[in-house]
Amino acid sequence: MPLRRDDGSPRLNFFSSVALSLVILSGCASSRPVTRIVDGRTVVGRYIAPEAYAAYLRGVIEEESGHCDKALVAYQEAARFDGDDPEIQQRIARMRAAYSCAASK
Repeated sequence: MPLRRDDGSPRLNFFSSVALSLVILSGCASSRPVTRIVDGRTVVGRYIAPEAYAAYLRGVIEEESGHCDKALVAYQEAARFDGDDPEIQQRIARMRAAYSCAASK
């Protein structure tokens, strides 16, 4: 199948059109604000992947249990899903500092 029509304009097949639409729609879906209830207040924020929430929670549980190495792994996993969250980055930094302090003793 030629890439150009008889009039010289580019030819888009059905699959190219669908793929382009999915790319455009996926970019729009992640930028919509999300409404949450936090401490009885309505808070509007950005979308966060459920995998990021799950990994972050595992990190908090491991940190509270005193397992800094496991907490660091969980926080790093959360960062793979939501690398822009400053709380996750702060927790990673804290675990790295705690891990290096423990290793130097």
